Amino acid sequence: MLDGEKWAQVFRVETGQNSDKAKAKNNKTREPTIESEGDLWKEAPPEKKKKKARERTEEDDSAMDPDEEGGWGADVERDSWGDEERIENSESLIPDRKEKKEIPEVQVKEEKAEKPAPESDQAQQIDQKKEVLPEEDSSSKPFAADEIQKATAESLAKESQKDAGKILMPGGTVGDLLATWQQRRMHLDQRDFDLARQDLASFVKLSSQLEIRNMKLHALVLLREAEMAYRTENVEKAKELYAQAARIAPDLPAVHRAQAWFLFSENPLQLGGIVSALARTSSAALANPLWVDRTLVNAVAGIFLALGLCAALFILVQFFLCVRLFFHDFHHLFPQGVAYLQTGLLALLVLLAPFMFRAGLMLVLIMWALIAWMYQHTRERVISLALLLILAVSPFVLHWVTSMVQIPKTIASDRLQVERGFAKDSHLVRLKSNLVEQPEDFATMATLGSYYKRIGELGLAQQFLEQAIKVKPDSALLHNNLGNIFFLKNELNQAVRHYDRATKLSPDRVEAYQNLSRVYSRQANLNKARDHREMAVRLDANRVRELRKRAESGWARDVVADISIPTAWLLKRNEQRTAPQKISAQIWRQLGGLGTADTYRFAGLVVVALFGLAFALRRKISLSSACGRCGHAVCHRCSSELRGDSLCGQCFHAFQQSDKVDTASRIAKEIQSRQHGRRKERLARIITFVVPGVGQLIKNRPLRGVLFLSITCFVLIQLLLGRGVMVGPTELDPGIDWWKWVPLGLVFVGFYAWSIINVLKEE
Repeated sequence: MLDGEKWAQVFRVETGQNSDKAKAKNNKTREPTIESEGDLWKEAPPEKKKKKARERTEEDDSAMDPDEEGGWGADVERDSWGDEERIENSESLIPDRKEKKEIPEVQVKEEKAEKPAPESDQAQQIDQKKEVLPEEDSSSKPFAADEIQKATAESLAKESQKDAGKILMPGGTVGDLLATWQQRRMHLDQRDFDLARQDLASFVKLSSQLEIRNMKLHALVLLREAEMAYRTENVEKAKELYAQAARIAPDLPAVHRAQAWFLFSENPLQLGGIVSALARTSSAALANPLWVDRTLVNAVAGIFLALGLCAALFILVQFFLCVRLFFHDFHHLFPQGVAYLQTGLLALLVLLAPFMFRAGLMLVLIMWALIAWMYQHTRERVISLALLLILAVSPFVLHWVTSMVQIPKTIASDRLQVERGFAKDSHLVRLKSNLVEQPEDFATMATLGSYYKRIGELGLAQQFLEQAIKVKPDSALLHNNLGNIFFLKNELNQAVRHYDRATKLSPDRVEAYQNLSRVYSRQANLNKARDHREMAVRLDANRVRELRKRAESGWARDVVADISIPTAWLLKRNEQRTAPQKISAQIWRQLGGLGTADTYRFAGLVVVALFGLAFALRRKISLSSACGRCGHAVCHRCSSELRGDSLCGQCFHAFQQSDKVDTASRIAKEIQSRQHGRRKERLARIITFVVPGVGQLIKNRPLRGVLFLSITCFVLIQLLLGRGVMVGPTELDPGIDWWKWVPLGLVFVGFYAWSIINVLKEE
């Protein structure tokens, strides 16, 4: 097949040679001159009537509109592609003439008068030319067959060129887009709101042509303007600004959430629009991988920090409940002549040794948990094991959180911003610099190729995609998208080669088959176009219908279908990042004190061994327990006559062997035990108002205490973190996040009231 210029050149030469014949035909068929008004009503002779009727019939049968948009091949493509159901039923692409004969004659004439229909088969067109051309000039010699084929080929070439020229490239560059925004700002400063509205419309239109989906900062500016307009009761302007913000940043959840609030403020009863806006908010949030990562990091970090704080408070409370017993048992490790004050000071030095040696908070908690473990009951031990397990995985969670927080500062975020957001020059420079260091980074090449294709620089797009195919030749995505570049450059044979390769690599993708049907239709190869069209419809008819509807716009971004770059390519979780490892190691040295995450597993084994050893030796070393009446140590080494672990020696003699104790001593011990109970109850009630859950721990209700304490710690951590450890770049509002704090506040108030009622309730 000849290229477009040769076909056009041949067509012009042929048209020039036939110009004399056309003049002769026009002179022969020229109507009589009308000299007066009566000539308008003069009836023509019957012979002329018959001749004119025959010429009109022949002209209607052979008429072809040279200005028909899309050309012969494009018209067949348009008429046949719009009916997927007919393709699914394997009906012919060419309309049946018998069906046309059933249409009333008046309707047929009206349609022909309005717009002549182009023919849909090359052979049929040639036959009609053979019948028409001799009738137009009976004195001229009929065309030869090769001349007819040549003229038909010239016509097809001309229509193909017109169809190729129908593809619309972006009407500007990224620089023009930014200049339009600056011009809008200038018009706003000059209080020329009509021009500012026109500038915004031009800005939105150009951003759509360049396929820049998420201009987040610009959308936030429009949201602020919409809020100000709504406060001044300019509802129509606010509604328009909300709509424009959604067009330039459809993947920004804040835009749809603001629309939902606007609809609710206007009419709380229009639940359909409000629910739809909230659904778009959720969809936009879930479609953004960085938002998902940020939400996941904030949730995991918040929950983990809350549980860690809960574990620390639980261990701290349990330790202070048994610290008196620890000092008593520590005294028994020394000979009887040693004073209690001396052993107490030594025990205090042992407890404070991790602080003095800067061992870290984690080692202090583990040591205090080990001390409390020897004096706890079964329920407290189970809870301690669960909380210690949370502390054990803390270095690994810390490393994961720091690695996820570093994503916005990596090449992965640059790729994501270029592909799905507004690409700045800094992003492009970093990506190209990364290709110098990592020449086999096919994901970056694919991202840059997609970007330059969107802005109309097809040469650069072709270079990046070809380099990516050299690195990853088995990617259907790269072959399909490179084929689209060749299609837009009108290099159809190269496009077919890459589309075929894409269909072989990924037979279940619709895009490659759809693109093949388009390129074959452009080449007037209707059989292959129909076959690939049917294959695409069999795979996903809805997707084919969507692609066809988009292609009707004529823009280069929609004429052929790209395969979107997957999130796994853009983020590439397996990329090595040394900064998170250094950050997590530094934080762990300040808090953990037991090496890094790699060495902590060995320290964890040592801690588990110590806890097992303490549990096994508890009975053998005869540890003391707390008295149920006065709180003193129940020690069999001090009082060998004790029969259990519930009463100390004084309470045992005062209440179990009352005949051996005088009445005054018994009454004094009773007063002492009641004062201890009141102090314990008062402390539990007071501290519950400050930290819900601790009162239950003091009153030996560990399960409820841990539940209330965990809720309290979670709310406290959320209050300290604010918007989280990982804040999005578009979260610029310093106000209160009511969407977060209203449900969280309701939950906290409910548990807070439950905790107070529970601790005030007398046993």
